[in-house]
Amino acid sequence: RMHGTGTAYAAHFGIIFRLNDALSLGARYMTGTTVDGTGYAGFTQVATGLRLLGPLSASLPTGTPIDAIVACSFSQCTGQPAPTLVTQTVAATIPMPSQLVVGFNLRVRTGLHVMADVQLTNWSAFEQLPLTLGVVGTQTLYEDYVNTVGFRAALEYAVTPKLNVRGGFLMHGAAAPDHTVTPLLPEAARKEVVIGAGYQLNDGIRIDAAYQIIKQSDRAGRVADWTPTNPVPNTGTYKFSANLLGVGVAFAF
Repeated sequence: RMHGTGTAYAAHFGIIFRLNDALSLGARYMTGTTVDGTGYAGFTQVATGLRLLGPLSASLPTGTPIDAIVACSFSQCTGQPAPTLVTQTVAATIPMPSQLVVGFNLRVRTGLHVMADVQLTNWSAFEQLPLTLGVVGTQTLYEDYVNTVGFRAALEYAVTPKLNVRGGFLMHGAAAPDHTVTPLLPEAARKEVVIGAGYQLNDGIRIDAAYQIIKQSDRAGRVADWTPTNPVPNTGTYKFSANLLGVGVAFAF
């Protein structure tokens, strides 16, 4: 388990240009930044019950509990080197990608709006994640992410002055290449569909609700970290989908 804090600064800019009563264009840009975090890491041995299927040496015959073999890494054993998996300091440098979005809002007719945008996320900044532990030392996670492009489109229709219904669709590519898809973030290309509605109860209270279906493409991945000197193969397939329900209440004063 790891705990830490860090501080970084970035800027977010946006602009909306109204061409006429029916069409508006918009754009926003968020700068990238880097978070330098520090904290501590703690380790707890988890019993597996596994045993050696074959002998490793005269002192480690077949059937030796693996939990006993690794126990000295978690606590001091007589005659053994100092354990490395103990509570210790940790520091990490995490890049946060920049984003650029451009889009439009078109009023097709009274009460009906069509909106769409395209987003570029600079995930290529997520190339390496150096992690330095006070006892274990420095380890680097190789991510090798690539930039992604996402597309969103939506409709909003005012059924009455108080009731709006909405529907939308979005899709984006995968940032993680095949060789770095791990349990840390087994992401993939996604497609999402959303429906929702909003109702103005009175001048000060509005209720919004939405239902979203997320379908993520299956990704082949691995359970061991990939490095340029140890290009381990994919060993399994990650599957993901979700159904999300959201409700919000807004109060105006």
